[in-house]
Amino acid sequence: MRIRYIEPALAAVALATVAICTRCGASPQTAAAAAEASSLGSNAERRTPASSEPTNASTDKRSALEVTHAVVSGDATHPKLSTWSAAVVDLRSGRRSAPLRILWFGDSHAAADFWPSSVRKSLSAVLPAAGPGYLALGVPNYRHGMARLWRAGGLDISPHPPARRSTEDDGVFGLGGTRVTMKDSTALVTMKLTFEGAATTKINYELFYRTTSETDLLALSLGEERREFGPTKESIGGISSLRFDSDGRRTVEIRALRGQPQLFGVVAETETPGFVLDTLGINGARFGTPLAWQKESFSAVLAARHPLVAVVAYGTNEVFDEEAVARHAERQRQFIERLRAAVPDIGCIVAGPTDVGRGGTAAAERVAALDEAERSTAEELGCIYFSPYQLISKEGGFIAWQKSEPPLALSDGIHFTARGYSRLGEAMAQQCFNLRPRAE
Repeated sequence: MRIRYIEPALAAVALATVAICTRCGASPQTAAAAAEASSLGSNAERRTPASSEPTNASTDKRSALEVTHAVVSGDATHPKLSTWSAAVVDLRSGRRSAPLRILWFGDSHAAADFWPSSVRKSLSAVLPAAGPGYLALGVPNYRHGMARLWRAGGLDISPHPPARRSTEDDGVFGLGGTRVTMKDSTALVTMKLTFEGAATTKINYELFYRTTSETDLLALSLGEERREFGPTKESIGGISSLRFDSDGRRTVEIRALRGQPQLFGVVAETETPGFVLDTLGINGARFGTPLAWQKESFSAVLAARHPLVAVVAYGTNEVFDEEAVARHAERQRQFIERLRAAVPDIGCIVAGPTDVGRGGTAAAERVAALDEAERSTAEELGCIYFSPYQLISKEGGFIAWQKSEPPLALSDGIHFTARGYSRLGEAMAQQCFNLRPRAE
């Protein structure tokens, strides 16, 4: 069965779209804050790039200021994504049965899944989608475009905070960089797939967990079916897994029965082959965030997942940091090299910092410098480089996106509306996967 992708609601960005850094005074975005994203409400300075003028929506039929997600065509390949491109050919010819996996590492721009969701939608126009992929468990205010997740009871999320840039405990945080400890028998996490057709689609699941003692016990429920499980001798990177399958109509429920077991995430993929995009964003994250995870464990779980493409999308938080630009570029290099050491044939897409609407001249100069540094490093490493900063600047800048009707950017000067993220995703899919608007 082919999954039909459902566009996320174009109202408010979810609670997961949080502040970029407490240092610069940003605060969590609520639904109300997102809905009123038509003005900045500050005296932040704005510049217009000398190379271009703001787009005139009244004369440009494909202006970003009148966004609709274009119907696309194309082959979903790119010369710099050779392994991915070969797999696309094999999938179309019926020679491939394994999913084509894309992993998206990033900050709050990715965490709420609006931007990845837009790329997912573009790809689903030319390739079969095979489910949501990796879903983090137990993360507060978690949002995903293809699933709903809940948490209740005694749960403790690690690291503290999840965007931490120094190693906490043993540094084992799985693929997505977070783990939740189920503190007592009140702890509960649930997940239900919401994409169209899920109810009649067979789903292959893999739950990632870790026990902290030989007596830990958990319960997995699928409707009326229940299964208890605990310690196992087999693990990858110190993390155990439990595989099971079901149709997508059933809610997955995991409870702690005894002890303090830990959960990382669950993979949900359809039995029929297609592409999967794992959203692995963390609010407030920087390149230093994944570099603080235990290298051997992360590399092992990454290799087991065997993605064909990694999207690396950090930089906006660093606009407000004091770290040298050269140091930022070195961290970028270190993370990409870590990915390639684990999966040598992985393709790489680097999405640089977005434009911002706060911080005045200093922030304007900083984001331009970071964009150039990330571009240079990406090209040197053979990665595709996508520049949200250049895209937004050529269309008038962050404030022009705020003032568009409907708005594309939020009043916090950092984040975007769902329409804004849709615009970024559409442009990214066109550049990185050879997709283009289909002629009407």
